[in-house]
Amino acid sequence: MCFEGRVPHENEKHDAIIVKGFDTSQPEGFMFIQRFQGLESGKGFRKLGRLAIVSKTEPLPVDRVSRDSNKTIEEPYLTAMVINREDKQTFREIIAGHDNISVLTSAMHHQIIGSLNKNEPQFSGQFKLNFVPGMLAYNDYNKLILGLFADEIYQDPTVQNWESKTGKSKTGNLKLGNL
Repeated sequence: MCFEGRVPHENEKHDAIIVKGFDTSQPEGFMFIQRFQGLESGKGFRKLGRLAIVSKTEPLPVDRVSRDSNKTIEEPYLTAMVINREDKQTFREIIAGHDNISVLTSAMHHQIIGSLNKNEPQFSGQFKLNFVPGMLAYNDYNKLILGLFADEIYQDPTVQNWESKTGKSKTGNLKLGNL
């Protein structure tokens, strides 16, 4: 269940997406909030802060269902190459594929942060992200998730610390299929 609302944050009310998630085989659900800046601000839609779990004890909206299921989400295809540039600096090219953009961006986020945590002096900070052709549609929803992913990467404390420590900037190029 998902709805928009307002939540308190630092003595102010913020717009938020509120999500109640349930697995009806479990006795209770979760509630998450994600604050955002709305279009009406005139500054464009953007996520504020991080996703927050605010409750792990949400009552089920329906009766509990007994089931014996071990469903899993297929792992994304993710591979990375370190490539030398002519200036002796390196960059990483990541090739990624999955039919769910949220699963894919989460895996790419971990890959990028992990690369920066290696503190390699010759790393330029450049990432080239290629998506396996035909796996994701180029639509408004996927563009929104990719935009939020980019914002999250640039705002990540690991990225900001890496940039201040090395004096370099992290850059990225996205290629979705043939687009």
